[in-house]
Amino acid sequence: MESDIITPQEVRDKHISLYDLPKELLNDIEVVLASIEEYQEWGNDVEQEKVLKYIFSYSGLKNDKNFILDLIDRFHWITIAYIPESLQDDEEIVQRSTAFEPLALQYASPRLKDSKEIVLPLVQKEPSKIFEFISKRLQTDMEILFFVEREQRGINYTSPITGEIIKIMFEINSGKEVGSVLSKLREEIIEGRIQSDYDSAVKYLNILKKNRELL
Repeated sequence: MESDIITPQEVRDKHISLYDLPKELLNDIEVVLASIEEYQEWGNDVEQEKVLKYIFSYSGLKNDKNFILDLIDRFHWITIAYIPESLQDDEEIVQRSTAFEPLALQYASPRLKDSKEIVLPLVQKEPSKIFEFISKRLQTDMEILFFVEREQRGINYTSPITGEIIKIMFEINSGKEVGSVLSKLREEIIEGRIQSDYDSAVKYLNILKKNRELL
């Protein structure tokens, strides 16, 4: 197969495998991306990693930021695990990867694992999933810990609802919003604004009842 006649469109039309490309064409961004698009087993994690290892073993594109971003977008976030450390320290690459999968943070540089700008949006979405991968400094940050603790309160939430609490709920707005009041009570507990116990719940609901009566 003559490499000078292989175009990205030919790769698509003939379904040419990445592994069948001449090695010199592994430095052609469009040809490589076209071959990946045609790869039939791209949804298999093992095969995806095999493809990435093959590309980075034979291609000089591993230092090309635009190529890496294209791979992340078109192929798999795990691309970040195989790129040079200098690119694992690139904000755009790390943010693009973690947008697909927060766990990609584990492959980021120590500097970016210590960046609150990078870490905070991920902690807000998946606190326990990525907590072990952030810097020791950020693991003690109060704002970061708030989201971790909030998630735990949600996981461990035990409703303090009793017959008396249900009665108070019905007294608020004549029982028209029991569902919304119950949701509000749960939210207040998970957000840490009130404790998850009977006395705290009754106190909160009585305040809510009084405030609504004053409307």
